[in-house]
Amino acid sequence: MRLNWWRTGSGAARGRLRLPISTGSAVVAAAGRAWRGSQERARRDARRRRARAAAQDPARAQRFLSETAVALEGHIVAASAATSDENQALAVQNITALLAATHGSRSDLARLREAFDHGRSADFDLSHDLGLVREITVRYSSPELRDHLYSSALGAAWHGGSVEPSQRVILDDVAQILGIERRKAARADSHMRRAHSLEATGEAATSEQRLAGARIVLGIEPFDSPGAIDERYRRRTEDLERLLRLGLPKEFRDEALRSLQQLREARTVIRHAGH
Repeated sequence: MRLNWWRTGSGAARGRLRLPISTGSAVVAAAGRAWRGSQERARRDARRRRARAAAQDPARAQRFLSETAVALEGHIVAASAATSDENQALAVQNITALLAATHGSRSDLARLREAFDHGRSADFDLSHDLGLVREITVRYSSPELRDHLYSSALGAAWHGGSVEPSQRVILDDVAQILGIERRKAARADSHMRRAHSLEATGEAATSEQRLAGARIVLGIEPFDSPGAIDERYRRRTEDLERLLRLGLPKEFRDEALRSLQQLREARTVIRHAGH
């Protein structure tokens, strides 16, 4: 069977060009890929312009940072062999934490969901977006935000209990672009490895290991004062309780409740340790 791809006249004598149907299909497919590629480039360019403009305004810069954090997690998830249900669970967990930390609203939820999906797509430009994050943190003298972003990416990579080689490549790129010291990145990875090793083996944690895990949950350091620990716990608790009053979808309310319970358990462990 053949396809009349181009016709000049009404017969072979008048010059009819015929191509095999397989060739015609290949041409159509190639044209479709070219069109999709041009659309992706147009979207990427538009997103870059918006991101560049956002860097000039503190409020818009904050939005860009939160969207990039979620998009980066989506990008790392896309490099894993996790199931769609596992990916959804990670998205809910991290978006809930970010909404709480940034005092987000219901409208922010839709924006962050879109950012997570963007990170999983071919449109996501890791080098450009993280380069702009670094520029923003320098502009507003907030280098600690780079550490938070790397920790968030590391947590997403370890979500399944281990880091896959493709995810390790992304983490190395993230650390390099953000300017995270190798020693600091290795220490953060070591903490995650120990925590997941205990969980995987079912080994009973020692008091020291429980204390280390509680510090990770609360986001504190061993040298923090009791007053600083109490303040951190109070703010984290209030942020999550505020989320519960927003009327979010059930999976996000459930995640906020789970996080509150984790915080309370972590605070109990730290109090028993005398802090």
